[in-house]
Amino acid sequence: LPGMPSEILSLIVNLVDSQSLKTLRLTNKRLCAISSGPFAKRHFSERKHVASTYSMEALVQITAHPFFGKFVKTVVIS
Repeated sequence: LPGMPSEILSLIVNLVDSQSLKTLRLTNKRLCAISSGPFAKRHFSERKHVASTYSMEALVQITAHPFFGKFVKTVVIS
């Protein structure tokens, strides 16, 4: 993988399942950088929270995060 172009790795990253995507982020810095965007789109674009202090604090932390916060598009509170 070290010599593989980033564009090819990006295509692969977009095809893997969610668990594999989490694992890829832990592999090395390069794969973390390439897979963080797709990971954030899958896990943060629509957030579902309950109306509790703990859940609202988690939502605030996610939305305040300098990278992941910009991926939150929809918030559902039940």
